[in-house]
Amino acid sequence: MLKKIIAPVVIVILIAAYYIGFAVFLIRDPEAPLLLKALMAVIAIALTGVGIHVLKLRADEIRSGVEDDLDKY
Repeated sequence: MLKKIIAPVVIVILIAAYYIGFAVFLIRDPEAPLLLKALMAVIAIALTGVGIHVLKLRADEIRSGVEDDLDKY
């Protein structure tokens, strides 16, 4: 079971690091407008939160033994 959850965790961490890193890079840019900085920070936080939520759903799916959720449809 542990092997099945490692890949989703690594992917979420990499994507979250990318979003947050891009937001930090933009926020540190002195020429970027304040509205753009705030918007980028909110978007990065929201996308990271969504990624964590999807990771939690995937972990629950793996723990339940249902690898494929197509049986719900």
